[in-house]
Amino acid sequence: MADFPILYTRYADDLTFSSQNWLDAGLVGKVERIVANNGFELNRNKTKFMGAGDRMDVTGVVINDKVNFSRAWRNRVRGYLHRVRLNPENYRGERNKVAGLYGSLKALDPEEVNLLTVYAQHALRVLSTK
Repeated sequence: MADFPILYTRYADDLTFSSQNWLDAGLVGKVERIVANNGFELNRNKTKFMGAGDRMDVTGVVINDKVNFSRAWRNRVRGYLHRVRLNPENYRGERNKVAGLYGSLKALDPEEVNLLTVYAQHALRVLSTK
């Protein structure tokens, strides 16, 4: 395929091909044939090429300088967790949602140094104690 290493990763049905070198559009045709030979079809609307100057997003996770969730996602989650922490009685039935957010944040922040991870942990604790 190429004279340089290409890293392939997959999450569910999302395929990602990464390299330190530019991958040309011909790669898409080759991948499309392999996918079709296995009874599947590429969604061309989700096919994109990202370079050094772009925001590199893989399944909702930005991977440019450091791995993180998008700013928009973090802002939405921050607002939601704020509401949970202020009025936990209104969110009793959403403990699993908060636990999922905390788990996602902790996966990228295992040391729990980011404030948003700490907020999620606190929101989960508030919902668990009352």
